[in-house]
Amino acid sequence: MIKGIKLAAIVLLFAAILIAFFLFFGFYAMEIEDHFGNHQEIFYRSRNGDVIVQENSKDFGVVQKSWTRLTLWTNEKDSLGLYHFIGDSQEMESVKIYRSRDSAIDFKEKSYKEIQAMIQHEIIYLVDIK
Repeated sequence: MIKGIKLAAIVLLFAAILIAFFLFFGFYAMEIEDHFGNHQEIFYRSRNGDVIVQENSKDFGVVQKSWTRLTLWTNEKDSLGLYHFIGDSQEMESVKIYRSRDSAIDFKEKSYKEIQAMIQHEIIYLVDIK
């Protein structure tokens, strides 16, 4: 009888942990979707130190990422949210994520022309966001 109670307790504990995990993951994914909306792929595909280029405005920002937020460091402003950086543009084709093969590059000191030269010389490569 005691073995049956122990087995039931273990099964219930495992089920409770599994349910808690799925709830946590669901709320996390919902938070990302609520905050980023159509731009959530940018959040999921980018990493710290990536460069996001907005080709319509000829601007770029360096990604600083936390659990649920993505901020960009630009030459003009220290910290900028993704929606403020992209602006009213809903065109995902104008927003591109680039990643460096060399982690020693400090993108905060670069200009847009230098970033474009790095792209042409394949120092940084495009990250697929589709």
